[in-house]
Amino acid sequence: MANFQDLTLKLLKQIDMAAETLNNLSAEADQYRPVLLQVARGDLPLADRYMRKNAISLLGIVADESCIDDLGDLLHHERIDYRANAIRSLGQINSPRAAQRLNQQLNNANTSLTEGKLIVESLVNIDAVNSAEEVRRFRGRLHRAKRKGPELTRELQKIDRAVRSMEQRD
Repeated sequence: MANFQDLTLKLLKQIDMAAETLNNLSAEADQYRPVLLQVARGDLPLADRYMRKNAISLLGIVADESCIDDLGDLLHHERIDYRANAIRSLGQINSPRAAQRLNQQLNNANTSLTEGKLIVESLVNIDAVNSAEEVRRFRGRLHRAKRKGPELTRELQKIDRAVRSMEQRD
């Protein structure tokens, strides 16, 4: 395991190379996944914040349903970059459980516009047809925020398109 740990830590320093390598080594993903999870959770002292952020991103490439709970827990982390990467990674796992964790976060009153947009994009990627109602609720909350302006109008239109896309798949 130490060999995979050292190799994984080196890969995390070069995120693009790591993503390509992990895509090509999908047969060995089971050896990399535990180390990525350790780094993502902050359980590996050798890993810095940059490596942790990258590990969270890479979990979307090698992840299966075993990573959903850890990624879901990261949706509540204090660092926005960790939360954003966890949202994107959950969006890469085509699973009803991943959609459920994203829906829960979308319904959280503290979810920001930026995070909400990422969640909506991830739900569309997952093809989460059952999430259209959750997305509508988020849209309503944004609309009620009374933050008028062209940016909000554009975002509401994007969300409307996402909902239509989800409903068309149903």
